[in-house]
Amino acid sequence: MAAEFAIKQLKAKKAATIHDGSVYAEQLQAVFAETFKKMGGTITSQEAVAPTDTDMRPVLTKIATGGQNSLLTPSSSPRGGTSPAR
Repeated sequence: MAAEFAIKQLKAKKAATIHDGSVYAEQLQAVFAETFKKMGGTITSQEAVAPTDTDMRPVLTKIATGGQNSLLTPSSSPRGGTSPAR
C-alpha cells in the first residue's frame, strides 16, 4: 500500500528505505521494495539503523547520492522510530 501511494500519489520513481533493525520493520521495507520495483520504481538503498540511534547523518549521507524522491522509514519502536529529521 505504501509503495502504491508513493508511485501513484507522490509520482515517485526512486525510493530508499531505512528501518530500525526489527524483524517487523525489516519485513515492511522488504515488501515495500518488492512492490515498488514491481510497479516500475527503483530502490536506491535499503539501510538499517539501531532504534537508539539519534544521529541519522551517516545513513542519510550514504543514501544521499541515490537521487530518490521517496523515503520509507518503518519502525516497531514504541517511541515512534527513527526519523531522518533527528
